[in-house]
Amino acid sequence: MFGKSVIKGTRITVEHILRKLGGGITPDEIIEDHPHLKKGNYSA
Repeated sequence: MFGKSVIKGTRITVEHILRKLGGGITPDEIIEDHPHLKKGNYSA
């Protein structure tokens, strides 16, 4: 997405995930928001 790193097989940017984590969202909440992701798709 415009030269930004994305999670493989998705259009979700790494920046998006990091912003959510930095804002206090837990990995489990990210999975709830994006059910097609699995914890193995990313690690923080």
